[in-house]
Amino acid sequence: MKRRLPGLSEAAGSSQSAIPDGMFLVRIESAQYRWHAHKPFYWLRLSIFEPQQFQEHEIVSRLYCTPKAMWKLG
Repeated sequence: MKRRLPGLSEAAGSSQSAIPDGMFLVRIESAQYRWHAHKPFYWLRLSIFEPQQFQEHEIVSRLYCTPKAMWKLG
């Protein structure tokens, strides 16, 4: 289980914090299906188009394929 503690993420100083939360126009660079017995997922790599100040960044994430995750996505 992952938890987000206020203030701790700012202290980490990772490059992940350079991209704020919000709406982005992205292109899917690659998507791979990864099978796991309990939580199959798609591994996604997205390149950002808009806003233009973040065009050089990429977003790498997982999209879980469990029934509950698909229900939330819908």
